[in-house]
This record gives sequence, C-alpha cells and structure tokens, in this order.
Amino acid sequence: MSAQYRSALLRGVILGLLTGVSTGLTTFATSSDLKTILVAAGTAFLAPLIVRAAGEGSFDTNRASKGDVRSGDVRALPATPTPVPAGVPTR
Repeated sequence: MSAQYRSALLRGVILGLLTGVSTGLTTFATSSDLKTILVAAGTAFLAPLIVRAAGEGSFDTNRASKGDVRSGDVRALPATPTPVPAGVPTR
C-alpha cells in the first residue's frame, strides 16, 4: 500500500467516523427505529471513505508513480532542492 493511499484511507476513516456519528445522532433525534439510524450512519460513514480512499488515494498514487506530484496531493513528497552553482550568492 502506497503512502498516498494509506494517508487517504486514514483521512477517509476519520472523516467517515465523524460524519457517521453525527448523522446517527441526528437521525436518532428524529427516529427511534434502529434500522433507520444504522442505515443513515452507515451511509454517512461510507461516502467519505469511498471518495477519499478509493478516489483520491488511487488518483494520487497513480500520479506519484508517474512523478507528477503536486502540493495539493495526499502525502505530497517534498520538492527536490535545486543545486546552487558555485559562486552564486545565496540569501
């Protein structure tokens, strides 16, 4: 598992837990039916997990394997420093 995919999966789980719990509690405030609460919470958990892990993780992993890493990517690698030629003053 690549670093980009692992990072996106972790972010998806955290976001999914937060949205799942808040949706479950909101649904519980309006309904006492356990099945309704679990379906609403499960759907709210899976949506960001799928988008983050499957979508963003796969996309960023693919770009990283091609060397097209951008600053907005999940777990973007630091840019390689450009060597300064001898005799050029630095700040």
